[in-house]
Amino acid sequence: MLLALALVVGATAYGVQPLDPRLRNKIPVRKPRPVEQEEPSVLITPELEEQLVDFFTRDRCDRVRGAAPRAIQRRLSPLVAAVVAYCQSDPLEAEQLFSWAEEREPTRDTIVVLHARYRWKLNPASALPLWAKVVLITRNQATKALAQQYLAGIAEGDDLVEIGKKTNFFGTLVVGASRESNPLGIAISEAPVASVAANAQANATYTEQLDNGSWSAGAGLLNNRYFTAHSADLLEADTELSLALRVGKNEDFTFRPFFSYLTLGNLPYESFGGIALRGVAYRDYYKQYVQGTIYQDWYYRNEYKPQAGWHFRFDYNWELFPFPWFASFGAYFEHVRAARDTDDANALTITYSHNDIGIQLFAEHNFRLFAPGLNTKLYLRNDADVSSFNRLSTGGLTTKRRQDLTLEITPSFTIPLETNYHLYIWYTFSRTFSNLGADDYADRNVRNSTVGAALKAYIIK
Repeated sequence: MLLALALVVGATAYGVQPLDPRLRNKIPVRKPRPVEQEEPSVLITPELEEQLVDFFTRDRCDRVRGAAPRAIQRRLSPLVAAVVAYCQSDPLEAEQLFSWAEEREPTRDTIVVLHARYRWKLNPASALPLWAKVVLITRNQATKALAQQYLAGIAEGDDLVEIGKKTNFFGTLVVGASRESNPLGIAISEAPVASVAANAQANATYTEQLDNGSWSAGAGLLNNRYFTAHSADLLEADTELSLALRVGKNEDFTFRPFFSYLTLGNLPYESFGGIALRGVAYRDYYKQYVQGTIYQDWYYRNEYKPQAGWHFRFDYNWELFPFPWFASFGAYFEHVRAARDTDDANALTITYSHNDIGIQLFAEHNFRLFAPGLNTKLYLRNDADVSSFNRLSTGGLTTKRRQDLTLEITPSFTIPLETNYHLYIWYTFSRTFSNLGADDYADRNVRNSTVGAALKAYIIK
């Protein structure tokens, strides 16, 4: 929670009745208080603000204070006013000026970072709610990672805040190992094969700030290699571009095209690409967004090609961060328009068009030395039409509309080791309940569990 300090200054007016001239020299009259003289008007120019930022960048707060007297501080832009507040020697005046700047630009992450760093110098505990706010409102992954380091107690705390930086690079590298009970997704009625896997993931994002937003380019690579279930070996490459525009003081609109390519068992498996449009609303202690996505997927193996089609998806997400808690709620609806798999000779028709509804709940508590979390997903698939097939036991023709309900639960522990390094430990249990069983064309009842540990490193430039 933000702590806003305010001074209440009382003004008193004295009414004086006309005096009898004979008493004028005998009754003392209170003299009016001297009027505080305002400093000569100072023209606020871009050059002046650039000079203040330059002084700050060179760690010359004394010159910032000298060049920005109190009379002009609230005529500066909110960001530069926050720079001046950071250099104040009086904490009360600094808090007043920070509050003024944040009221005018509530979601300018650099202002909140400056405020948090100022508090951190005086009392680290009082800065934690501000770092939590940075996690929520920042549009920048590098800034978010920095705030998370402070919340975890592993930030160095002496790095200078960069003002006016237009570009940055943020990357993550994850290396770990896991054991999965059913990586091939084999039905419960059959014999699943467990396997240990080596896991690696790398992501990189380049971001450039614009006058009214930002643009970024990102790429990711995921590789899971199983020691026994080689048919489940997965390689996924992702790319995306993003253009974010500020359409209000607390609102953003994001346009994001994306494309992904996957191999399974070392053979081409699937690719998909499309466009996502997102609207985000930032508030003091939470943010929410709605997103519409349209994309198409393609399968490279003949047996999967009828499942390819167009996806139309709507997402709603809500996040809040009442430190030391973090919680999020998400819900989505998706329609998939795909083909049918038909065998006219045997009157077989398998429907792949379907509608999905899902929810996700996540909660995490930060204990500084470690952060336990719990992620729960629940989603329902309902085919758009019935499928016709022969029962395996009798051979008789039957029709059925496929319905799957999947539950996935993941408890986890995140342990900060030092700046830019975290240890992540997790366990995932998933179970799909389906009305298609062992006597149907395919048994969709599947159970799987995964336990793993990974080291995550951050690269911030």
